[in-house]
Amino acid sequence: MQWKATWVSMANMALSRINNQVIETLDDASNTAMLCRQLLPQCTKAILAQNDWKCARKRALVAPQLEPPAFGYSHRFQMPNDYVRLMAIESDGTWEREGDGILSNDEYLKIIYIAYPPTPDTLDSLLIDAIATMLAAELSVTLCTDSTLTNLLYQEMEVKIQKARLQEQAGEKDIMPEMHDLASEFKSNSHEDISPIVR
Repeated sequence: MQWKATWVSMANMALSRINNQVIETLDDASNTAMLCRQLLPQCTKAILAQNDWKCARKRALVAPQLEPPAFGYSHRFQMPNDYVRLMAIESDGTWEREGDGILSNDEYLKIIYIAYPPTPDTLDSLLIDAIATMLAAELSVTLCTDSTLTNLLYQEMEVKIQKARLQEQAGEKDIMPEMHDLASEFKSNSHEDISPIVR
């Protein structure tokens, strides 16, 4: 049977990278589970927002809200609850982003966006690995207080994000030469400082 990623398995992937005890559920009362519960959504959104990931792309027909804008446009549209990043919009006229919504004179909006998945098993394996590595880096700030390990994990995360991008761009072609170049770059830049998520 094929292994399917879960939020708990991703958290444990991250914890194992920093030699921390794994958890059984994200809902238990331990400090480790609490940190994973807080940081995993942030890490997932941060990486999903960096690219037009086809495995996280969705389409939606959005209806306007009941209360229109005070002026300027006929309708205001609220982004879907799982919205992460807007990739494309089909509109008959002008539109603009305002706050967490879109203003337009259209009766409905057709949008393509990057969505936060209900379960991570719909994401590509390289993307899952990149998110887990970012989570490991974030967790290491609190659980390990080892700045060298933290910086190495952020460097590794950047390489994995680039690998995931190359995989999407390449499709079926062989991307091993690019992978080797990224690995070499990671080794040569392993001492650079990379800042964590601003919380």
